[in-house]
Amino acid sequence: MSPLSLDSGKRLVVAIGNAGSNHSWRIVGLQPGRYYWTVQAIDHSYAGSPFAAEQSFVVP
Repeated sequence: MSPLSLDSGKRLVVAIGNAGSNHSWRIVGLQPGRYYWTVQAIDHSYAGSPFAAEQSFVVP
């Protein structure tokens, strides 16, 4: 899924992000393998923070 921003945190779209105002995101049907994820905070002016440290998980 596109983060809608650059690695620096600069937003490419001045709008709410992919997750909207959700506090969690569930993805189903992933194939086995290692997946990487990170998050970015967006303020009320749609300015993005730097991305959090990358995390990963494994689907057996």
